[in-house]
Amino acid sequence: MTISVLPELPAERRLEAPLMRFLATSGRIRHDTLIVHEFPWNGRRVDIVTRTVSGITSAYELKIGNVSRAIEQATYNALSFDKSWIVVAREVSPRNLDHCSKFGVGVLVVDESGVRIQLSGRPSRGGNTEAKRRLALKLSHRRFR
Repeated sequence: MTISVLPELPAERRLEAPLMRFLATSGRIRHDTLIVHEFPWNGRRVDIVTRTVSGITSAYELKIGNVSRAIEQATYNALSFDKSWIVVAREVSPRNLDHCSKFGVGVLVVDESGVRIQLSGRPSRGGNTEAKRRLALKLSHRRFR
């Protein structure tokens, strides 16, 4: 008899299921929304990317620790995506919240009670139009699930 031991999921993956439920119940994703995990973009990987049928793109960076790194990644994402979010396991400090607010990054907190919005990010109104064009092209080659 062979017993296989599955590797433990990265801690960030524990945030994924509650996040996806929240996105669905809040109407942010639907059955026809494109959802891509570990999307390669600008030499990095975005944890979760969504694109609605109307073309609205959102990037989600999931982090258990090192919130500063998540904010940095989400700030870069805000240049290309319509909406950029960090998804964390505890509330973000006021200093980090100010940084998120300055760059339009939203903050979603996942805990035992579910998911709540600590800060609503603002939609990107500009950013890098060439990067947005490249993103739209790259996502257009993906299939809706």
